[in-house]
Amino acid sequence: MAAIAAARKDFEKACFFVGAYDAYRELIGASHETFVRDLLERLLAQASAHLEGDEIDEAKARGAELSLAEVVDRALAMPSARWLTHGRAALARLLSAKGRREFARRLSTELRGLEGQG
Repeated sequence: MAAIAAARKDFEKACFFVGAYDAYRELIGASHETFVRDLLERLLAQASAHLEGDEIDEAKARGAELSLAEVVDRALAMPSARWLTHGRAALARLLSAKGRREFARRLSTELRGLEGQG
């Protein structure tokens, strides 16, 4: 959802979801996959071009404070989340990717398709 928010130029919301992701990842003791870490670094670099450092930190902190269920509720409330209700085909296309590069290419394609939706 952070990538979708960033694609829509909603950098505060992108940082919110990065904070939620980081908190949940830490809670379960998971490490970053390299491509996820790279994606998050790019998102935060984009955000820093549009937001002050304290705005980024505050948005990440708000995301980190919520439970996973609350974060999912916030994600589903996003206007662009309507793809989640009919996005099984998109998800299937993403999950059928063979390797990280193909996954990244397919994700980029799906996000470009979302840019035209309100």
